Amino acid sequence: AFSALDPARPVMFVNLHRYHERARYPAGVLPASMPADVSGREAYHRYLREIEARFLPKVGARFIVVSPVDLVLVGAGSWDEVVIGCYPTRASAFELPALPGYAEIAVHREAGLAADVYVQEVETR
Repeated sequence: AFSALDPARPVMFVNLHRYHERARYPAGVLPASMPADVSGREAYHRYLREIEARFLPKVGARFIVVSPVDLVLVGAGSWDEVVIGCYPTRASAFELPALPGYAEIAVHREAGLAADVYVQEVETR
C-alpha cells in the first residue's frame, strides 16, 4: 500500500507522544558533558531541537505544531504531546534518517519516548 502513494505529494505527519518519566539512555551513548538523568520529554526535545535546526531545513520541512495534549476527547490512550510536521513531498520526509548525523541524535528520541503514534498522511487543503 505504501508504495502506491505518490512520493511527490506534500504531506503532514501527526505524531502523538507519550514520554518515559525518566529518559532511558543506554550506558555510554552520551558525552560526559550531557546529563543522562533527565525527563523523557527533555530527552525527546534534545532530538526535536536538533531535527528542527539541522535536518528539517535540508529537506524543506518544518514543524507547525509542538504542543502538550491536555485532553483526548475521542479515542483511547493518554498522550503527552502532539507534534505536526509539514514536508514538501512524502519522499523528503523519508530522506531524514539517511542524512549524516541523524543516527547520533536519534538516541534522544529512543530514550525519551514510551509510546508513539504517527499518522503519515493528512490531506492539506
